[in-house]
Amino acid sequence: MMNFFGIEYSLIRFNHENKRVQLCLKANEILKRFQQLNNNKTISELSQIRFHAEDCNFVIEGIPLKPYHSHPNNYYYVQSNMILRREQIQKIVDKNEFLMTISAFPRLGCAACTHSEYKSDPLNSFESSICCSDHFKTSNHSTNNLSLTTACPIWRGYLSNVDRRWNILSRTTDDRTKEEIENNILHSSRYSSVSCYLSQTSQIYNDIKINIDHEVYQTLINNDCPEGVARHFAHLFLRDPLYVTDEQVYPTGD
Repeated sequence: MMNFFGIEYSLIRFNHENKRVQLCLKANEILKRFQQLNNNKTISELSQIRFHAEDCNFVIEGIPLKPYHSHPNNYYYVQSNMILRREQIQKIVDKNEFLMTISAFPRLGCAACTHSEYKSDPLNSFESSICCSDHFKTSNHSTNNLSLTTACPIWRGYLSNVDRRWNILSRTTDDRTKEEIENNILHSSRYSSVSCYLSQTSQIYNDIKINIDHEVYQTLINNDCPEGVARHFAHLFLRDPLYVTDEQVYPTGD
């Protein structure tokens, strides 16, 4: 087993003179600066880390260049590598800009919450900028762990009784039709808790009935796909495709 221990950083701009804190829309620009330094080999530590763009232009994801193996010795390097990632990006940004590892920016969605400001697009949900762990391997414990963090008590500038980002994520991605909800075709939002386990052992724990696309299921089974995995994907294919990128619509051939 190998792990990357990726971290999503929010780029925050502090304007102390006007007492204003905003999300800084410079992630793409900063990544270009980092790449130039990497090409010029001016920072030796760059060989140990890598950064990627995220859905939002104020979020950067940092990972080690090579994944950690499961041997305990590899875990000695995790913290030092995390510190290195923050230090290298902090050298590139302006003095009033900082990387923050927060689950959600408290004023996300408020007027003038970004720098530079832009006209809001109602077609784009703000959920993409909320930091979360997809397909958490110990999903049966995740609900309790998230409640313990209480990391997201503020939404759109208001103190709320919501403390878990997954509650917001789930609601902003709930695209089920009235028919799907009333007939119990889909039990949950597109982003929600796992519907079934993939492990071939202890299938007894898959005690929740889920609807599946039987044609997809049979195709996978006929091609030697494990039953649990086939069931999982056949359930996913009940939904219509939602997220399409420009590259998928207009392929470049790269």
